[in-house]
Amino acid sequence: GTNDNWQLAIELKNLNTPVFSLIDSENASTIKAYPNPTKGFVHLSIPFSDYTVELYNMNSQLIGSFKNKNELNLTLLAPGVYFAKIKSKNEVQTLQLIKK
Repeated sequence: GTNDNWQLAIELKNLNTPVFSLIDSENASTIKAYPNPTKGFVHLSIPFSDYTVELYNMNSQLIGSFKNKNELNLTLLAPGVYFAKIKSKNEVQTLQLIKK
């Protein structure tokens, strides 16, 4: 289970082996978007101070790029599925957003 993985990470650290710690893997999933689905505005909860948000449609076309923005306005977009790619210095994550 989860505790076994946690224990393993500690043991590997004690051996001075480079390993993604639990903290890294948790941070990898702490980006949240709400409300989702949305009728207009989406708020982003992002644990980085310096990042870029790129908004794509289902055809992988870039709709907009925003620097350090924690709110997206999808009001004028057609209903459908969009993707927000959040790029920080160390990682890239993509969230699926649904516009009603």
